[in-house]
Amino acid sequence: VESRCSSLEQYFLFVYGYWFGWALMCMMTVVLKWCLIGRIRPGDEHGNTSMFLARRWIFHRSLDLIAQNFLQFFTSTAMVPAWHRLLGAFVSQGANINGVLGIPDPDRVTVGAGAFISGATINCSTRGKTTTKFSPTEISAGCSIGNFAVLAPDSTLEQGSEVGACTHTSGFLSGGILG
Repeated sequence: VESRCSSLEQYFLFVYGYWFGWALMCMMTVVLKWCLIGRIRPGDEHGNTSMFLARRWIFHRSLDLIAQNFLQFFTSTAMVPAWHRLLGAFVSQGANINGVLGIPDPDRVTVGAGAFISGATINCSTRGKTTTKFSPTEISAGCSIGNFAVLAPDSTLEQGSEVGACTHTSGFLSGGILG
């Protein structure tokens, strides 16, 4: 059987098909977020066995798949803040987010201009015995967060604050250096 495509054409079809497929998955993840979950408001509380948390789990599995297999190629580019904006985060111009998995509930996060987040985890939910409560996390302009740092729910970093690598913070940090 004779092939109608040259090997170069087959290569380009494979490469463009690969990128198109992942771009389609990204769009589906954004649609899942807004159709299944919607915007999470501060102070929202849901039972640990609720359908909301089941829908949130489905969204998180889709988000993990995209982040681990596709968006890792775009680390430290303008695409990462744009990705978080599509998912509902308030990310100012000039903010640099170096890592995709670190914001599980993006619509509860505010990132100021010139902030730098490097592979940190920013939590916005607290799971109790019977309910899960969602709280905002605010990172003001000029803040810097190191690798593997963890911000607890309801954290606020004032302008110029620095959170070092492998540091856990909760509450309020006023322009100082932690870690």
